[in-house]
Amino acid sequence: MTNPKSWSPTEKQEYFLAAVEDEVLFGGAAGGGKALDLATPIATPDGWRTMVDLQPGDDVFDEHGQPCKVLAISEVMHDRPCYELTFSDGSKIVADAEHLWVTLEGNIQYVRTTQQLSNALIWGEALTLPNSPGLETLRGVVGDVTITAVVPCESRPVKCIKVSSKSHLYLAGTTYLPTHNSDALIMDVLGLGEEEPSISIPRFRGLLIRKTFPQLREIIDRTRIIYPLIDPGATYREADKEWLFTSGAKIIFGFCERDPDVLQYQGAEFQWIGIDELGHFATPYVYDYLTSRLRSPDKRLSAKMRASCNPGPKWIMEKFGIKKDGADSMVTLNVNGRFIHRRFISSKLSDNNHLDGTGYLERLMMLPDVERQQLLEGRWDVYNVPGAIYKDQIDESRSNGRIRPLPYDPMLRVHAIWDLGWNDKTSIILVQKGASDVRIIDYIEESHKTLDYYSTLLRERKWNWGEMWLPHDGETRNLQTGRSAKEVLDSQGWNVRITPKLDIESGIRAARMMFGQVYFDADKADVLVDHLYNYRRAINAQTGEATAPVHDNHSHAADAFRYLGVCVGSLTNSEWSKGALNYANMNYA
Repeated sequence: MTNPKSWSPTEKQEYFLAAVEDEVLFGGAAGGGKALDLATPIATPDGWRTMVDLQPGDDVFDEHGQPCKVLAISEVMHDRPCYELTFSDGSKIVADAEHLWVTLEGNIQYVRTTQQLSNALIWGEALTLPNSPGLETLRGVVGDVTITAVVPCESRPVKCIKVSSKSHLYLAGTTYLPTHNSDALIMDVLGLGEEEPSISIPRFRGLLIRKTFPQLREIIDRTRIIYPLIDPGATYREADKEWLFTSGAKIIFGFCERDPDVLQYQGAEFQWIGIDELGHFATPYVYDYLTSRLRSPDKRLSAKMRASCNPGPKWIMEKFGIKKDGADSMVTLNVNGRFIHRRFISSKLSDNNHLDGTGYLERLMMLPDVERQQLLEGRWDVYNVPGAIYKDQIDESRSNGRIRPLPYDPMLRVHAIWDLGWNDKTSIILVQKGASDVRIIDYIEESHKTLDYYSTLLRERKWNWGEMWLPHDGETRNLQTGRSAKEVLDSQGWNVRITPKLDIESGIRAARMMFGQVYFDADKADVLVDHLYNYRRAINAQTGEATAPVHDNHSHAADAFRYLGVCVGSLTNSEWSKGALNYANMNYA
């Protein structure tokens, strides 16, 4: 086997190819370098060294206090923007603006540049460094260390190192502070960086997935160029859509246009599974199901799940712990005593020097605002959903500042707009209506809960309650209890009304007409905003035309919002007191 001469990985792609975590996602945006002041003390098993003294082959410590090897070092870099970091134990380190640091928030590790840390402190974030018993033993001190200040300082000569630790972390400074150092999928599946390349092992089976077959064809055409350069005896079998390598190893290509399509792999086992453009999948179903197909019958093969995508649906953010700015992250899960590591490696256009001077940057700069923020800035709080129904309205709400903190106003009544469910979710929008605005101050969704549960949940808020608006089926009597939802809530003292029945398309039009008045609480209504952004129409695979709204995990919240659009004209504060009602001027409109 030979190395391909037609493909040269970028630095971030090299990180992806070298990753050893169970699940790795590649995409988005991040910084590039990772340099420390040459005078930074570095602990080694043989005593203290400085950054300038380290050479490949030297031993340093990983974040658990265990020895690891220096694999490579950079040239000394001059005139880089630098910052001085101060830590809660009093120690200080100078690093360049693009040096990468790992901080903890719960069990999620975030990897950010020094400059991003400086911004995070300005925004009031708590920055805690990773800790472990081994690290506490080295320090001789028990407890976490936090970053207390990150301030610009005079530039100093700096350099960076690459280490062999699984996390790519090593310890710097006298108090042992942990610090960091679509073709990618095509190459990663080959396992060329392993002691025995995956495709040299007969039992190896890899699976590479895309959403549709035309998208899959792009990948297959690319492998026809690269794979014969690596294994001249490899053959592509068109009928089976698979590569057969000299050893007998196989790489299989597939597509899942609909979630149930993934069931074609029931009973199969793979040692490597990759999904290209993961953001094209609106739900985690395909990803989660395919992880159950990962098994390794050979100790030389470790089971790996890999994916790539541009910023996309929120389920990807939640699964990999990605923040809105697209910083690198790591999530560690304890599943029956085994730790599963999910890592996000971010990248941006400037990481890919192969596109320099091609005009690609200029073309991206001419894209609409959402696409430009995704592809140039790697932001995860803006993304496109094919067939999205309320995308334009949500984008406008963001740009006009209508998604913001919203305090509860005791002068106004709180109305609850319901969509009822049991196996599906019950969605409740809590809204106050001002003189010229509609304020969504909270949102509730749960499943398998009784009306008594929701009633208690609402009463605990001790708000100035208005009306409970139920959908038209709220008057339908339950076969088991003989009572309707309206009758149950009426008996509990709520003022219950039924939303007029309107067909879905008319309801969507009513909701769109209302959107310009609506303000969303940035925290408590964040889940609702996400549901509305992802509420979409099905796309006809043959014509590409949008059809009826899709019934999925986003549709119940969207139904409740549609009911709000229908009944918003009937929401009133008039029963609050006798006489005229004076609306407080909150500058929301």
